Amino acid sequence: MGFFRPPDIEKMKARRDIEGLIEALGYRKEERVRKAAVQALGEVGGGSIPLLIHLFRDFERAAGAEAALVQIGAPAAPALLLALDEPDKAVRTGSLSALAQIIYAREDAELCRQAVAPLTACLDDSSPTIRLKAVHALNEVTRVLAADRGLKAKLTARLVERLYDTDEQVRQQASFGLAQLADVGVLNPLIASLKDPQEGVRSNAAWGLGRIGDEEAVLPLLAAISRDPNEGVRQQARAALLAIGAAAARPLAAMLRHNRVEIRSTAAEMLDALGWQPVDDETGAAYWIAKGQYARCAEIGALAVEALLTLLRGPLDDAAAQAVAEGLIKIGAPAVEALLARLPSGQWKSLAVIEVLGRAGDERVVMPLIEMLEDKQQGEVYHRAAAEALVKIGGRHAVQALILALHDQDELSRRIAADALDRLGWQPDKSEAGAWYWIAKGEFERCVKIGAAAVGPLISTLYDRNTFNAEAAAMALGELGDRRAVEALGEVAGFYPAGLFPSTAARALRQIGGKEALAPLLKIVQIANLRAGGEAAQALGEVALQLTAPEALAQAVSALVACLAESEIGQRRPAALALRRLYYSGRLDTQAKQKILAVGDMLDAPHYDYGSEGGTHDDIGIGVEL
Repeated sequence: MGFFRPPDIEKMKARRDIEGLIEALGYRKEERVRKAAVQALGEVGGGSIPLLIHLFRDFERAAGAEAALVQIGAPAAPALLLALDEPDKAVRTGSLSALAQIIYAREDAELCRQAVAPLTACLDDSSPTIRLKAVHALNEVTRVLAADRGLKAKLTARLVERLYDTDEQVRQQASFGLAQLADVGVLNPLIASLKDPQEGVRSNAAWGLGRIGDEEAVLPLLAAISRDPNEGVRQQARAALLAIGAAAARPLAAMLRHNRVEIRSTAAEMLDALGWQPVDDETGAAYWIAKGQYARCAEIGALAVEALLTLLRGPLDDAAAQAVAEGLIKIGAPAVEALLARLPSGQWKSLAVIEVLGRAGDERVVMPLIEMLEDKQQGEVYHRAAAEALVKIGGRHAVQALILALHDQDELSRRIAADALDRLGWQPDKSEAGAWYWIAKGEFERCVKIGAAAVGPLISTLYDRNTFNAEAAAMALGELGDRRAVEALGEVAGFYPAGLFPSTAARALRQIGGKEALAPLLKIVQIANLRAGGEAAQALGEVALQLTAPEALAQAVSALVACLAESEIGQRRPAALALRRLYYSGRLDTQAKQKILAVGDMLDAPHYDYGSEGGTHDDIGIGVEL
């Protein structure tokens, strides 16, 4: 029935009109009426319980029915527990909600024991809403029965299972209940929950870890502070570490050596909040590094060396690297000793390390610096820093090491070493060292002035990756005329068959002359390109005029005759002129002369060089009269 005016709740209560009071729960016009009906039903008691539970099916009066059942309290609990088996989801949901509130309000241990089985059965319900309400109720049951260790352990295990529920609200409610327990037995599940995708779960987990107060939670909480994307979670993690208190200081201090910068920084920040004070030891050094106060760290002295050196292996911006280097320099000998011990590992190469070594003033660092100067995996800035460090060290050992660096295969390293020797005031003499110096400077004419001592360095430079240097060395060797260069000139010419080098090598061999030059020239004639061919043929002709052995002369003639078949006059004419000179030299035997006569017509034929209509090029004849 409906009400045309506000129902008289007091009269209904006096008459124990349960049906009327239940009807009043749906009176929409005045909230006070609905609240009075709830109060009255709670006072009327038992007879209304089945009707109120049935009312959970009525959306408009369900909230009032729940409030009335909570008002009735413990007497309603047995019926509510039975209602958990009802097929209607709304009945189960309302019953769970009412039970949770009754348990919270009454804290009745016997009621809680009766509720354990029905509530834990609801944890496996297919409905997330039912599971959520069941977890909420069990949280209260577990809290009330905390003194019963056996039962508490069973309930806790079931709640831990819900930390992995597919529904995030269920996981959040379970994490809240476990956090409330503050039981070390749930330490690891809560630590794992710090990585849950839902921030509410992570926040509850951090809160619970703070309540438990175990130092095992310090590192996970630190990670949450430095990496969790949610500010609320980060704040809860900070609060948890402060709640752990003094027990957190030791693991926090250990985290000052963590390989992640943000972890170290957060650890220092939390230690400050705990009122922790560093002392001048290794941990103190790590603390000042985490704070970015490298100068203060260096004041600790030798005990700070390890911490500062460790920094040099990680990524540092230029300012920080410079500050660390200054700290190590300030410490002095202990830092240098430790650094020298680590250098052979190959993992300690950086500009900051070079800075420390350069200002160490210790000759033992010279060779490591040379290795850094010659390190092919580094760039010019790095190489120049190593050279600058050697200049700072100075002395005989640095000079000797830089002279050795002049031999390096890398042109840049050689040039940097030469510049460093200039700054040290070193003066090159007429020795091999002087030749290497001028090669590094690119002044090859100075090597010619040195003479025989320059031959070895110049021969080595023939193999340089820069063809300009190789050609300059070849020309210098030609001017020197030293036959020690002959074999290398022939060998290296084959490395650059399409470049300028074969002609340069041929010219150098012509200048050197002698029978030793024949074999390399024969090789160059075969591989030479258009530009080099004429140079090679001319050189071969001039060298052949120095020969006496018939077999060697025959080889020269055959090679020159072969050149006559080349397509360009620039290659054919020098070969023809060389053959004519040889023919009239008086050095050839009859067989060799006959070979030249056999190509006489080819030599005598007039030279024509003209283009055709199709754009092709015709180059015929030689025009050298035999």
